[in-house]
Amino acid sequence: MDPATSLAIGHYTGKALAKIETAFHDHVIVRWRKRRAEQFFDQFCREIGAVDPETLDQQMSKLFEDDLATEILFDAYRSVCFTKSKVLGPRII
Repeated sequence: MDPATSLAIGHYTGKALAKIETAFHDHVIVRWRKRRAEQFFDQFCREIGAVDPETLDQQMSKLFEDDLATEILFDAYRSVCFTKSKVLGPRII
């Protein structure tokens, strides 16, 4: 195979792989990450809905300013990303 043909094949292969990467990212990763995040957040809102509305804002401010608390929330969210169930896992965690 001559160098020009090899270069052309490499170029088109690279473009094809970039297209596949973009499609995989958009149609698989983003799609399902978004769905699980929505399920997790919906359940989170249901749980905090049980809190007294007068103190909710104050409690949420404290929660989001606390490094340990936000790390725990992130770990819970990350666990959602690895659950097999798209609906139950995010709600249970």
